[in-house]
Amino acid sequence: MHYLAIGRTDRSPRELAHCRTIADGEIISLEQPWIFGAPLIARVDDGIRIEDLATQVPAGCNAFVVEGLAEPGAGEAFVFGAHTMRDLQHFRAYADLVPDVVAKFGGRFLARASKVTPIAGNVVPDRVVITEYPSADHAVAYYVSEAYAPLLKLRLATANTRLVVLARSGPLPDTARKVAENYLRSRRSGSR
Repeated sequence: MHYLAIGRTDRSPRELAHCRTIADGEIISLEQPWIFGAPLIARVDDGIRIEDLATQVPAGCNAFVVEGLAEPGAGEAFVFGAHTMRDLQHFRAYADLVPDVVAKFGGRFLARASKVTPIAGNVVPDRVVITEYPSADHAVAYYVSEAYAPLLKLRLATANTRLVVLARSGPLPDTARKVAENYLRSRRSGSR
């Protein structure tokens, strides 16, 4: 099982042959600026050669494939993280502890991969994580929670991180957007 992540542009396809789009809604970045283009995440049909996906990706797009852990469910939001590693040994402590916090907020991992296969473009992370949540409110609550705060600190110290909350489709709900924007303001002002 694999997931394709493609940074959308005006030329990007909304539907891909041999793939089922699971998320292509609005995003909000909770960390560094998102450099991959607004993501479209798709479940790749089993039996499709990864090399064959490249023919569907327009020039100028970034795209990569990651190994999946679980089939997508009915969740309405996703946390999509893409990292380049600085200290893998210490990052492992984060990786060991984060599943319990994710579960507390109704999340479940769809992909948690160290193996990222480039398809197109020049930006390829070392590690990609796709976590599904019942709603964007759940996804944002997870990220801004006191339970996650010490783990976030560890993650930021061990990797160059990029992370967005992504709606399954359409806009993010105002409630989730407001919580995320308040969190980002407090972080910029140093009060968090």
